[in-house]
Amino acid sequence: YLLLQVVVAIRFMDCWEGMECLPLTCCPMFAVPRNLFDDELRAGVITDLDLRGGGYVDFAYNFFPWSTELPLSASDLQHMPGRVLFWMSSLHCDENMKRFLKPEYLNKELLICANFDVSPALHDKLLQLVRFLEQAHPNDWTDGAMIGEVANLQVECRSLFKEHTFTTKDSQDAFEGLQATKKVPDLLNWMTFFTPTEWHPYVAAQ
Repeated sequence: YLLLQVVVAIRFMDCWEGMECLPLTCCPMFAVPRNLFDDELRAGVITDLDLRGGGYVDFAYNFFPWSTELPLSASDLQHMPGRVLFWMSSLHCDENMKRFLKPEYLNKELLICANFDVSPALHDKLLQLVRFLEQAHPNDWTDGAMIGEVANLQVECRSLFKEHTFTTKDSQDAFEGLQATKKVPDLLNWMTFFTPTEWHPYVAAQ
């Protein structure tokens, strides 16, 4: 594996079109820095799943419902062992990013795809978040009050998300089975140590 990484580095293969992923990996090694307050694609995922656990990195980083390649459909999401909601605002899409989105999903204020029936309350709260970011200034990332307001809106979205029930019994059974496995120690799943919880969140909403 190390030898393959050296070959990639020497030949700059990860910079070639269609070869952005390093060998034997499922996603890009580094995420691109983004500013939610800037005029660019805005998107997020709300889920029951711990994305730092094994098996979830693919759908968290590489696949989403509106992609031109291997899109995750609503029926695909039904196989997830837990509730999953994708949202995106495509009002601002860089020319270099447009090839990743199907044309019919460009210039949309809010796109939502989930494996459950999204309530009007959650839809409206996500729309409120999108519109708040749309009216913001790119330099607002330095404003603690603005960051706090975004965090509060995200907390409210998460609370509304938790009120939803599973659409199918199979999805609920898979989720309950996944929760049962968490009671068994997993030495390979050490990244869960860094997972934020309600007792130790990364960002405390004021």
